[in-house]
Amino acid sequence: MKSSRLLGLVAVHLRASRVAASFAIVGVAVGVAFLCFFIGLGEGLRARVLNRIFPAEQIEIEPRAVRIFGVEGTLGQPKLDAARVAQVGRLPGVVAALGKQKSAFPAKLWGGKQLLGYDLHTEAFFDGMPATLLRPELEQTEGVAAKRIARKGRALERCDVHEDCPAGSFCRDGGCDPVEWAPRFDAAALHLRCTNDAGCVSGQTCLRGRCAATCGAAQGESQHCSGVCAQASCRTKADCPQGSACGTDGRCEIGACLTGCQLSDTGDDGCPAHQRCVTHAGAAVCEPIRCELGHASHQRSLDPSKARGFVTKPCADGQCRTTQPCPSRLYCAADHPDTASGTCEWPLPTVVNPLLLEVFNSDMAASLNLARVASPEVLFGVRYHIAIGDSHFTRDAARSRQQVKQAVVVGFSPKAPELGVALPLALVRHHNARIKGPEAAESFGAILVSVRSNEHVASVIKAVEDMGFVLSRRSRVARTFGTVVFLIYLALVLLSLIVLMVAAANITHTLAMLVHERRRELAVLRALGATAMDVALLVVLEGAFLGVIGGLVGVALAWGGAAVVERLAADALRGVPLVPTHFFEFPGWLLPTALAVAISFCVVGSIIPARRATRLDPATVLSQP
Repeated sequence: MKSSRLLGLVAVHLRASRVAASFAIVGVAVGVAFLCFFIGLGEGLRARVLNRIFPAEQIEIEPRAVRIFGVEGTLGQPKLDAARVAQVGRLPGVVAALGKQKSAFPAKLWGGKQLLGYDLHTEAFFDGMPATLLRPELEQTEGVAAKRIARKGRALERCDVHEDCPAGSFCRDGGCDPVEWAPRFDAAALHLRCTNDAGCVSGQTCLRGRCAATCGAAQGESQHCSGVCAQASCRTKADCPQGSACGTDGRCEIGACLTGCQLSDTGDDGCPAHQRCVTHAGAAVCEPIRCELGHASHQRSLDPSKARGFVTKPCADGQCRTTQPCPSRLYCAADHPDTASGTCEWPLPTVVNPLLLEVFNSDMAASLNLARVASPEVLFGVRYHIAIGDSHFTRDAARSRQQVKQAVVVGFSPKAPELGVALPLALVRHHNARIKGPEAAESFGAILVSVRSNEHVASVIKAVEDMGFVLSRRSRVARTFGTVVFLIYLALVLLSLIVLMVAAANITHTLAMLVHERRRELAVLRALGATAMDVALLVVLEGAFLGVIGGLVGVALAWGGAAVVERLAADALRGVPLVPTHFFEFPGWLLPTALAVAISFCVVGSIIPARRATRLDPATVLSQP
């Protein structure tokens, strides 16, 4: 029988039995609606809640804790040093392994007056994170690619200095360009102050008050330097960095790797905005610009007229103050709280966990009678202060080791600590070494492991546990939460399949009744030349058609139900922290999958009636009255 004729008969039969067919469609639609609804809810919880709080395919490991007299510690456990990080990175299924370090120094921060009307004060906690871990996510969140596309072919507003440009842009090549915050999460442009080598991390030396990577000949090995290796003059070993001897040429064997430049009459050449070109150890190198505030108390001000200070230059009696302030967007960071002398620096780049903003909006804003922050985007570029070495609760560091720094929000990431901020790893390591000693910066607090796919997570966890490490509390909670979500998701999907099984049984009953009612019609078709396969295919196609209609109706019901639930949830859960804006996510594969499942169950349900239809004897049926 031709396909067109067969499909025509299907339409005629279903139209004639539209009441029974409608009940069958309702059963299929309900089952598919439950299936799509629960799949959308499960995918939404995983993408918008689980992955938002605990990023997918990423685990965090830390040393195994031991309990001694009720106090937990890592005494005697293997340390997470650079060698361990490299070892974890070589495990099968691991894409990258990066160490992070928590701040071991006291600190406090305050700020927010420009948004809230007055400053909030709190203890500060930091996680030092590699820029390579956060940079892609920060660029995506900020929309850096969109900014660069919009910049092309656009007439730029003309400018001479940064102050000529509106907020959110800066002057470059005579035109105002949008600010890109994500690339600023880097410690390369920061001044790492020190007084001796003990204040620097391993592989660095203290030169002219700042830490820099070592270079030159050390114990017979040549260390690479992409810039200028500044090796200070010496007479004895005491004039050289720790571990370095005084060479026969009157220079230390170990020097500091600095950025080279060229001195010219027109100005400094080759140095970034926060540095200037000077001659040191016989070479032209870039060094931080020295500055002086009007008063030591000005280091706690965000007013540019006070915070930028004035640039100082060498003169006959030492450092002479000029009338030129630190370059635009920089500030004068004092060497310690009791002095007005310092260096021109960029603010410390910080990344905030978006959950912290939600907690503020839901709880703190109402308690403190403050305005809610409408969107994280308004916090880009907001400056505040961090007092390193100072604390509200613990013993402060020595005044000579304390520093008051400006900080700026450059992005948001769920990888940042929930009750703190993320700083570049090199910055946290530096201050751990400067305040607590070099040993405090040698080992990492945790290793962030990016896994190739979810299938490799279990094997990677088993491998790191064999190495003597365990999942961090954050990862343990993530796996527990993920398991709970998966079990609930699986139970709901199974419930949907049970509904579809009931619908298939209903279709079997409905089609069996229709076959019995149309037995004379089917017998006539057989008598006119239709084969048993044609009759069976007719019944199966009727079941498949019911599956298509029921599947489409079920998907529509699921989407509609999800929209209603989200609207009700938005009203009922308004003000509750950590609640996502959307609970459902319907992936692109859901519609074809739902139709395939509905058709499959309906076809299975039509097999028994189809077999019964093929067994009808035309002569016997037509001979009956």
